[in-house]
Amino acid sequence: QRKQFDDAAEFIRHALDASPGNVAYQANLVAVLLSQNMAGEAELLCRRILKQQPEHVTALKHLGTALRKQNRLAEALSALQQCAQLTPDDSELLCNLGAVYSDLGRVDDALSAFQRACSVKTDQPEIHLNLGAVFRKLGRFSESLMSLNRSIELAPNRSEAFVNRGNLFLVQ
Repeated sequence: QRKQFDDAAEFIRHALDASPGNVAYQANLVAVLLSQNMAGEAELLCRRILKQQPEHVTALKHLGTALRKQNRLAEALSALQQCAQLTPDDSELLCNLGAVYSDLGRVDDALSAFQRACSVKTDQPEIHLNLGAVFRKLGRFSESLMSLNRSIELAPNRSEAFVNRGNLFLVQ
């Protein structure tokens, strides 16, 4: 998979050589950089995009992700909140926002963000997995179990929900 990302980055860089100001190509490159854990480079490119287009939703969302990967949580939260003002019904954004809130220990805000994400897109196992984790932090074990079971229903080959469900029984 690493080779695929390297190839994708190379192709996008060639496209950018031919069309250096193309913001869509730049945003695609940011996504590849994030998948390669190159958060610093992704952040710089996001900031370049945002200088050209301050309300570029994808760049704001990716900036939040890049900053979170660098553990710059307050900055990540600011970028994601700004993005949420522009696209309040983006389930991926709401998940990212919930994750940052959770990292900051703002569990009630995390719960709200994940619940909103779930109301927008009910069939995403990642959302239910995150809801399960937040419910567990809040001591709401039956709701955590329901969320984790739903995550497993949606993605039965994903091990993380099974592990979290097993761990849930250990703390009850």
